[in-house]
Amino acid sequence: MRIGNRDILLPTTMVGNYPNPTWYVDQPWAVFPDIAGAGGGRGRPGHAPALDPEGLPREAFFDAVAALVHDQEDAGLDVIADGRVYGGTSDYAQILFHYYERLTGFELPAGTGMVSPRCTGPVSPRCSFHAETLAAVRRATSRPIKVSYTGLQVLTLFANDEHYGAQRDLGAALAAAMREDFARLADAGVDIIQIDEFLWSHGVSDWEIELLNRAVSGIDVQFWVHVCRGATNRPRPLLVEGGRHGFKRYVLGDEAPAGGDEAGPLDALWPAVLDAQVQLLDFEALDAEDLAGFRAAPWTGDLAAGVIDVRDEKAEAAETVAARVRELLRVVPAQRLALTTSCGLVKLPRDVARGKLMALVEGARTVREELAGAAA
Repeated sequence: MRIGNRDILLPTTMVGNYPNPTWYVDQPWAVFPDIAGAGGGRGRPGHAPALDPEGLPREAFFDAVAALVHDQEDAGLDVIADGRVYGGTSDYAQILFHYYERLTGFELPAGTGMVSPRCTGPVSPRCSFHAETLAAVRRATSRPIKVSYTGLQVLTLFANDEHYGAQRDLGAALAAAMREDFARLADAGVDIIQIDEFLWSHGVSDWEIELLNRAVSGIDVQFWVHVCRGATNRPRPLLVEGGRHGFKRYVLGDEAPAGGDEAGPLDALWPAVLDAQVQLLDFEALDAEDLAGFRAAPWTGDLAAGVIDVRDEKAEAAETVAARVRELLRVVPAQRLALTTSCGLVKLPRDVARGKLMALVEGARTVREELAGAAA
């Protein structure tokens, strides 16, 4: 798989939020530091303060990102993720309010992230969503970088629209703002932009795919979409026995298996997702239950599989990871497969999160060596 200027077999990376250093989380000023001219309280969604670019909060942010980068490099990940370091008092709220705070047109609730913002005027960027994110990660690593954005669908649906009169029109304004930031990060040298869609697993409409394509069109960078199922649900098998047939049919385009169609909870996602103009789809798992909807045409892009279960509170053994990868390779070409975590590791102790990343890398290394030996 092409990553940056290299071809990497079974590239490894991680998804979503990573446990922040405790010293950073506990600081009341631990808020993302690129807001200009937004006064108010500290550490609360909707009230990110203006910060001195040379001040302590910005320095702390860069140091916190460096700590997350170090964990990933120490584990040996091929692609370094930003880890979604937002600060504030609510991890849940900040993955949404981080964006609304940086846009005109939204009135945000005071002191809470559990009330939807109101769109009361035209939406346009006030400042970059993630220029500082990329700068902080780039300062800490020379490896390929992946920066994550919350997806257009959830940002559109979470807000109460009192200005545009139609969700599609609000989504179009958000897509234009996103595209501007995507272009800024592409110009700054980001390798991958990952779009985290938390609601795609419940379905996606044609207009939402249209807006995604509008946002990414003409931007010279790899775009990945993570179809999120959440980090706190009960564990699920990463690949079931019957799943190989369903996956081969709907993703790889093979003939239908004996026994008829398979039905899964993500049927509402297909076939619209096949029109998404992105390089890679990232799933929590690649099994028949999740991917039975690929009926009309195969997905021709790359795929990423969450072979690390973030709901398991113990780090996997490297051989467990290798076994999961071998199972996937029975149906997915190695050249089209990336390996990652099933979701964010933020709910786990940091030492467990590190252990899972190490297991991911060691499991991938084992399978790469096996593939090299078989080709010799």
